[in-house]
Amino acid sequence: MDYGHLALLIGGIIAVILAAFKIDPDRKIRDVAIKILTAVKDVTPDNVDFVIDLFIKALRAEGKNPESKAAKEIISRVRKEASLHRAEKKGGRR
Repeated sequence: MDYGHLALLIGGIIAVILAAFKIDPDRKIRDVAIKILTAVKDVTPDNVDFVIDLFIKALRAEGKNPESKAAKEIISRVRKEASLHRAEKKGGRR
């Protein structure tokens, strides 16, 4: 079996979580992002908008600002990882 795709997928999620630590060192936004990303496990171009909507709703439920710089940077990273997932998936179908 080819586990490369699975390894890249897990690596992408871990990269976003690690970025959340750097972007939000005081944990205001990061804990919410980690909770959502670990629950979803697979952020793809097909579900990235759904994941971001979950993240924004969770931030609001926690009384956090989804328009903050940290939240916007984490959302940007999630979108980037989803687009990389698409590129990796296309490259793996040769």
